[in-house]
Amino acid sequence: MCPCILKQKNRYLLLTAVCFASIELNSKKFIFANAGLIEPLLKTDESITYVKAIGSTLPLGSVHTNVYQEKIVQLKSGDLIITLIVLKIS
Repeated sequence: MCPCILKQKNRYLLLTAVCFASIELNSKKFIFANAGLIEPLLKTDESITYVKAIGSTLPLGSVHTNVYQEKIVQLKSGDLIITLIVLKIS
């Protein structure tokens, strides 16, 4: 993810929170990068834990030099990924 797309909006101090995520069904891999949102939860047979992102998790546009990295989590049959997204429409 490149924070440079928000360069013009930053002069108005606007930031964007984004989580890019995908699940590869054949290999059971959860791939994500997080910028400013609550970390996803991973529920397994044994526990429920937050999945920590790699590197910066600041919202897009907060620091122009931020680099966001993908994290790959190997899932098992029966695992559940829980994300929380709250939107306010005005």
